[in-house]
Amino acid sequence: EIPSPKHQLLARIMASELKELKQTMQEIVPPRQRIEIYDYKNSRQQDAVKLSDQEKRAIEYILSDAFKSKWHLTQNEYGEMVDEHGTPIFKTSTVDALRKALEYLS
Repeated sequence: EIPSPKHQLLARIMASELKELKQTMQEIVPPRQRIEIYDYKNSRQQDAVKLSDQEKRAIEYILSDAFKSKWHLTQNEYGEMVDEHGTPIFKTSTVDALRKALEYLS
């Protein structure tokens, strides 16, 4: 119990405000509902960020053994894709970047 009438009134006011805010929160975020917030620098829609099926197939083909054998590409010790003359076709980390794009944008 709170002995002071002023403190009792303040406690009731605060309890009332708390109850009102809880009700407002229930209206904004219903129970067991998941809200996802995408904070991108530009305001593109989520679907625009994802790779299309055609883009996904194109990257998968570039990473495939069929593509490498067709163009006689091998990976050197630096991670570059080089042709039969040792000329870098895909610079260091390009293959890793393509794999990450497939993983995170598919």
